[in-house]
Amino acid sequence: MINSIKNKSTVFKTSMANKFKIIVSALYLLYNKIIFG
Repeated sequence: MINSIKNKSTVFKTSMANKFKIIVSALYLLYNKIIFG
């Protein structure tokens, strides 16, 4: 039971981290387009 809760939180953290990375890279690309576009 405790293990499954741990796994769920790990998966959640991983997916949140991935979303955050995607958002950051998208913002970075957008920023470059505005500056250098």
